[in-house]
Amino acid sequence: MTWKLKMDMPMPAAAPGGAAPAVPSIPEISIPVDYAVQSIAANGDVTYTATMGEATLAQDTNTPPEVLQQMQTAFAGIKGVSSTWVKTSRGATKRLAAKPTATTNPQVRQMLDQFSESADIMNVELPEEAVGVGAKWESKNTTKVQTATVGQTGTFELASMDGDKLGTKFDVTFDATNTGGKAATAGAQFNGTASGTVNVDLTKLVGSSAKLNMHMEAPMGQGQAMKMDINMGIDSQ
Repeated sequence: MTWKLKMDMPMPAAAPGGAAPAVPSIPEISIPVDYAVQSIAANGDVTYTATMGEATLAQDTNTPPEVLQQMQTAFAGIKGVSSTWVKTSRGATKRLAAKPTATTNPQVRQMLDQFSESADIMNVELPEEAVGVGAKWESKNTTKVQTATVGQTGTFELASMDGDKLGTKFDVTFDATNTGGKAATAGAQFNGTASGTVNVDLTKLVGSSAKLNMHMEAPMGQGQAMKMDINMGIDSQ
């Protein structure tokens, strides 16, 4: 899977009256992922694992060398990390649990959560009834991601269909409540919106590509909130 990310996040100035630092650009990231189906329940729920291989970062001249080195060091700990997914026969995520390796540091654990959530965007919950091109439907689900409970409400549209290959559009709102971890963040609310497109191949566990624009807000304490805008493209081969 290949991630292309662009983030825009207001950064505080180092000194009063000074200019705020620019958000460093993020190089393209490619990670091989091995998927393995563990079981299929009578109701159609599929349990499978996804195990990450060694990450490759593209050499990007817009990324400061020290930032690139930090990212390479951080991603070195992602190899061997696995996650277990439970999905319904219509593509809804019922459970997601990541299992870091013994050497995985907290920074990589957080990054793993973010990548798992972004990978979930590659899935579309299909409606119960048969639909055709132009159909729209609403989807609501709640997912457990580590110590957070993530609720999503989305509107989807079937934009195109060619055999088992579907093109969809979506608009999603989401919020997450952290139920564990440090006292400062326990019970904290994270919320946001996302819109974009997902191309789905019904013969595969994950979609083939996705593009989205996301806006997120998270509490920082003392009445402050961190705001972030993300443009993301994901391709799966």
